[in-house]
Amino acid sequence: MPVVEIFMLRGRTPAEIQMITDTLHDALVEAYEVPRGDRFQIVHQLEPHEFVFDAHFMGPRSEKFLLVRVTGGRDRPVLTKRKLYSLIADNVERHGAVARSDVFVIVDNVQPTDFSVSNGHPFDQASLGLPPTTHA
Repeated sequence: MPVVEIFMLRGRTPAEIQMITDTLHDALVEAYEVPRGDRFQIVHQLEPHEFVFDAHFMGPRSEKFLLVRVTGGRDRPVLTKRKLYSLIADNVERHGAVARSDVFVIVDNVQPTDFSVSNGHPFDQASLGLPPTTHA
């Protein structure tokens, strides 16, 4: 159930964006063992005044800088997260999208009761086939 938000400066082509989203999803499938069909991604293309980042913090950054935020349903071990970070950087660099130094990844985790994926059911109820919670 990861939801991935990708922040970038405006100006990429649809093909570049597709390649970036595909390579990010490939990393999630491999590192987090996410089912291939479990794909929810939001691309934010921003103007320079809307996407402010330090060009030198912990490495050089260019106008191709990507900030990737992964919101996942369960926490993963540190080694699994490290694998994800590395695969994301490797994948986008290998496909020519950005340099590894231009990739910033944030992983957030939420509890199954913190989101609903369908029909107003909390995720934990929907995944177990339980009826939705009703409130008076």
